[in-house]
Amino acid sequence: MKFGTGELANNGKDQPTDLSDLHQLLARLNRNPDPAWWSQNVNLPLYYSYRSILEAIHHYDLDAGKNYTFYFNPVAKKWHVIPWDIDLTWGDHMYGRGGEPFLRPVLGHPAFRLEYENRQREIRDLLFNPDETGRLIDECAAIISRKGAVSIIEADRAKWDYHPIMASEHIHPGKAGHGLFYQSSPTGDFAGMTQQMKDYIAHRSRYIDSRLLTDRAIPQTPKIQRNGASLFFTTSEFSGSSKFAALKWRLAEIDPKVELSPDTQKPTRPGKYEITPAWESPEQSAFAPQITIPSDKVKSGSTYRVRVRHKDSTGRWSHWSAPAQFTAN
Repeated sequence: MKFGTGELANNGKDQPTDLSDLHQLLARLNRNPDPAWWSQNVNLPLYYSYRSILEAIHHYDLDAGKNYTFYFNPVAKKWHVIPWDIDLTWGDHMYGRGGEPFLRPVLGHPAFRLEYENRQREIRDLLFNPDETGRLIDECAAIISRKGAVSIIEADRAKWDYHPIMASEHIHPGKAGHGLFYQSSPTGDFAGMTQQMKDYIAHRSRYIDSRLLTDRAIPQTPKIQRNGASLFFTTSEFSGSSKFAALKWRLAEIDPKVELSPDTQKPTRPGKYEITPAWESPEQSAFAPQITIPSDKVKSGSTYRVRVRHKDSTGRWSHWSAPAQFTAN
């Protein structure tokens, strides 16, 4: 999408080639369709995740109808959004207000906004925090850099940061030049930029918690207790302004740190992060404070986190509890 229209790419078999499906979508967006249409035609859970990450990294350069792709899944028969051109991120001074086309018509419906905020709280708890995203940054940085040795980041900088055209008459002097890659880092290097991203996680998390996740009607965050060295856990009692509706447990495997090869100093395998569950319970509509995690869901020597959350009768989920972390033996 660019400035309100689209360029067709990666077209599926038997799908329209004249952009008629896109035009139909845009026409419905302009009429602000009812909730039933959104549920039937748009993958709302994927949108909630997309919008949550958009807010986390400040991908706000969307206001002019650009920098995203609309994708119609021909099997599910639903639309969703794929992000694109995300260079103006990880800083509050970047251009735009984040006004992508789904924002007002979707989140303007109270029921959808409630579901979205449930997902945004979950992403804050399980992914966008200094612990989890910090390790993800370290993993990605280790793939492209090598301490004390030449790596692809030097080649990338030579090509782009010092390309002759970047200091020629063909560029905007306020937007380009030589030697600008790491200027905002106090240390002036790649490591300083990765640290700047980590610092932004804490800064942006405070903004999300204080400005976006302000619903005081959610249930109180439960507490969890592990019984000795077993897989038996107990949750605190439900507490909220509305009645109890459900609780849910989850187990996730994590890597406490990024494992690097002693030879290449690169990750030995993709990292394991808490956002991906190893096991989840069904929603339990009757309040049963205790659970035993199935033993076949854990592997000896691996590190896990168990959490629980509560839902009230309005559909509001609490934050996930602080984790009970253990290494299986």
